[in-house]
Amino acid sequence: RVQPRPADFKKAALLSGSPGIGKTTSAHLVGAECGYEVVEWNASDKRSKRDIQETVLDMVNNTSVASMFRPQELTQRKCVIIMDEVDGCDRGGVGEVIQMIHRAKLPIICICNDRYHPKVKSLANHCLDLKFNKPNKEQVAQHIHRIIRSEGHDMPVETIKRLVESMNNDMRNCLNTLQMWFRSRKNISHDEACGMQSKGRKDHEMTMFTAPEKFLMPQRPKLSIAELRDIYFAVDFVSLYVQENYLNMKPQDCKSKEDRLERISKAADAISAGDITDRIKLFEQNWSLSSVAVLQSAIYPSAQVRGHFESFQPTNAWSDNRLRFPGWLGKNSAFKKNQRLITCIAKNSRNPFTGTSGSRTDLRMDYFPLFTHYITRPLADRGKEAIEEVTAFMDQYQLGRDDWDFLQELQGGWHHPSMKKYQAASVETGAKSAFTRYFNKTHLQSVTKSITSTTRDEVGEGLEA
Repeated sequence: RVQPRPADFKKAALLSGSPGIGKTTSAHLVGAECGYEVVEWNASDKRSKRDIQETVLDMVNNTSVASMFRPQELTQRKCVIIMDEVDGCDRGGVGEVIQMIHRAKLPIICICNDRYHPKVKSLANHCLDLKFNKPNKEQVAQHIHRIIRSEGHDMPVETIKRLVESMNNDMRNCLNTLQMWFRSRKNISHDEACGMQSKGRKDHEMTMFTAPEKFLMPQRPKLSIAELRDIYFAVDFVSLYVQENYLNMKPQDCKSKEDRLERISKAADAISAGDITDRIKLFEQNWSLSSVAVLQSAIYPSAQVRGHFESFQPTNAWSDNRLRFPGWLGKNSAFKKNQRLITCIAKNSRNPFTGTSGSRTDLRMDYFPLFTHYITRPLADRGKEAIEEVTAFMDQYQLGRDDWDFLQELQGGWHHPSMKKYQAASVETGAKSAFTRYFNKTHLQSVTKSITSTTRDEVGEGLEA
């Protein structure tokens, strides 16, 4: 008897993790262990939606590879498709992969390096999400030491640890390097390994997500000021990462809570001085201050708080101890959007007799609270009966339906007790929906009549001419 599938059953699995961690090897081993034929397909070679349809569509609609090539022969051999590097597809390709997962007759294993890429986030909602964490230096070194001994070679453990650290704990790169080293010799001493280590060093790409760890996390070997300065100028938003996370860093050599607060205080003073220096640099175009600004805003504060992430108020959102993304970027974007919308409202509603006057600040502080009061209170008190009254008030000041929503969002910053009663949440859903329909209907007709009358006048003038 076939057991019913659970509610959270997934047809596909998504394996994510850093390169060389063993994702593809694990997928092959699991497929072989379960008795499946493994068919590997690299998504970075076929990136578009059309390529995926032509290459994999027939495959996912069959229960095995043999049945796809020999449909006249019945076979019971099962098949699993491994789609490697799905984060290399374009958006259309990822959408096609999602559609194939829903209609597939066989299991699919998707593999990616960047789990937090926007394209992969949509794919993860349709897969069993399995994250491969990078092992630490000790784990990789022990495993590599066992492999070396099993192959009949010998190498000091400390030398292996140094090699692993230089390869950023990349198991695959370490094994490839060792294979090259042991081709011409049986054993390798510590001095010989140090001499060949630079030849096998991997050039790791520095991104805005990995660069802040060089400043805030302990590094071995320690990076010099010149190296940190080069990273700062090569990657964006390093100083913003430091400002966002320095309060939640616990220094590795911190002796007490008082010592931690003292270090945080020194970091805050340095960040403030860095902001002043950066402002002078930009306004006076004095680019010789760039090195000073880097020291004050990033290098010195990081040196004070460098350690591990430990929030004063731990929450589930940051339970993985990852550095927080700079919140200033989102707040600055919202601020600019609000300024732009306020400028539009000020321009449309300005009239010395029946409209507004004054600057944007006057509009924000004096007019907007009253606007919100008069366009919200009638709907909250009388519901649908007040729709025409509210619409007439909005027409007087040239306010649109989107402006009504924008004023409700700004209302969150007004804490006067008399205003809390008339927030948008107090307006019933039915009244708000009826108001939206009436406003869109009447103003669409008025715009259409205006355009029609203007066109007729232009046509008449053309005929008279």
